[in-house]
Amino acid sequence: MGYQTGLMRERVTILNRTAGSQGRFGKDSGGVEWEEGATIWAAVDFSRGVKSMREGALDAYDTIMVRTRWRGDLKRESRLKWQDKTWLIQSFHGDYLENTIQITAVELV
Repeated sequence: MGYQTGLMRERVTILNRTAGSQGRFGKDSGGVEWEEGATIWAAVDFSRGVKSMREGALDAYDTIMVRTRWRGDLKRESRLKWQDKTWLIQSFHGDYLENTIQITAVELV
């Protein structure tokens, strides 16, 4: 089924981890790098409802909900870039049969 195109008005870039560079003795150098992947159309909305009101007491105002079509390169471990800010995925619900992904993300400071 998927989401209608009228709902998806924002451009979101997917960030995925790159392979760590090899340091001494074959160990990872410790630096984590994020590589920009595809830029996709998505519906982005700030969190609303009872859950966000309850979390609002805990300063959860920088939380967004992202809805898009199913993509294989968008995973729970990915990060998102939207409006020149980087967002950490907190919850990820992908439904392959419905062709949808719904993500809750918080801004990285």
